Amino acid sequence: MTSGTAYALADRRIGPHLPFVKSILQSPAGVSMISRGDLARGPDSTRDPYWSSVAATARGAGIRSVVKITGRSSAEAAATGRAVVNQFYQTDAYRPGDPFVGGIVYQKGGKPVEDTGTFYSSLRRN
Repeated sequence: MTSGTAYALADRRIGPHLPFVKSILQSPAGVSMISRGDLARGPDSTRDPYWSSVAATARGAGIRSVVKITGRSSAEAAATGRAVVNQFYQTDAYRPGDPFVGGIVYQKGGKPVEDTGTFYSSLRRN
């Protein structure tokens, strides 16, 4: 049973590359595309001010893709999210040297966490 959720955000369209990325990651069953509107509802599917803010910030930063990752824990889901983002950056959606705008957002101890390893400054500016 899954109990953790994380969201991977990217400034390019992940959808066409998601099957390839999932195949490299051993096809995790808990990886799926969602809309920014779904992100605004957060992991509990309720309108939450924090998640609404993340969705608005993502829209303003040019985020085009949101991937929802579920796992046994939020930490596990976030780790899978980092792998999704890293593999996606290796696809032809990016040319060598292109900047990446995106990140991982998840909850830890009931509080939202922005993974500073991938949540770049262009999202923080907004």
